[in-house]
Amino acid sequence: MSEKIYLAGPITSEPNYRENFAEGVEELRKFSKGCKVVNPVEFFDGPAWKIAFRVFGKKFFYPYILRRCIGKLSRCDSIALLPGWSESPGAIAEYFFAYACEYDAIYLAGSERLDEDGYKIDSFLN
Repeated sequence: MSEKIYLAGPITSEPNYRENFAEGVEELRKFSKGCKVVNPVEFFDGPAWKIAFRVFGKKFFYPYILRRCIGKLSRCDSIALLPGWSESPGAIAEYFFAYACEYDAIYLAGSERLDEDGYKIDSFLN
């Protein structure tokens, strides 16, 4: 069975999130041969999700999406973090879930690391 890596990063605050996540998937595939990358952008992409978001609004829809993402993350082996993840409430929640479950964290080039007190450390994977 191959390792499953969940990719986390900013989505709602990042206009180029699709491209950023696609680049993260490619970087992970080079870094970890044979892994399956779980990309949350793929869960909620498409016209039906856009309509649901407009109809129900962020207040209802965002917690629903986050619960689904945490559910997908719970079936993974590790988490990979894109640059800007530490400014994203959703990615922070995913990070702390993975931390509590003792997952390995992969910090993609340019992403922020946190020390044991939750403060940023300026260092990179590559």
